[in-house]
Amino acid sequence: MEQYIPKSVVLAKIEKLRNNALESFRKGNSTEEQYYIRYGVIQDILSFLDTLETKEVDLEKEWKEFLKNGDIGFKEVAKHFFELGLKIQKEEIV
Repeated sequence: MEQYIPKSVVLAKIEKLRNNALESFRKGNSTEEQYYIRYGVIQDILSFLDTLETKEVDLEKEWKEFLKNGDIGFKEVAKHFFELGLKIQKEEIV
């Protein structure tokens, strides 16, 4: 099963890497070229992360709509909401 971490935690770690790159350059541990390469890559990653968004799903509405199908078991419930998650995930990627 996939594990998720908050976007804010990822951003904080990347910001720390960017600060470390600058500090390394200031201390003379990396060349100006190395610094700009690292900084550019980090900026590209941050820009990409800014494009990611989380879609909200009205679970209560989905649940009520799902229950209209009549008598259902746990397996059907699990399957339905698993497929809903895949659908939402696919929409986010596109």
